[in-house]
Amino acid sequence: MTVGKAIKKVSVTVENCTVFEVNRTFFPYGQGAHIFVHLSVDLLRIDRLVREFGISIGPFQLQDIAGYGIGIATVKLLASAFRD
Repeated sequence: MTVGKAIKKVSVTVENCTVFEVNRTFFPYGQGAHIFVHLSVDLLRIDRLVREFGISIGPFQLQDIAGYGIGIATVKLLASAFRD
């Protein structure tokens, strides 16, 4: 909470849940962007519009920076947490 106040952001306390943040924000963010790609919207346009909206990085730029290593680690974590 202290860090949130220091950087002037709203902090939220949640119960301990595997990949809570990924499930609640990253997946919908990425899925929404990919829906637009399937509707033939240009990747660079999506990233630009997201930044213009006020989010500091577009979904495709984020994927590019994070790289495959982060994606693979996330999939492994999800697979181990949700074996069903």
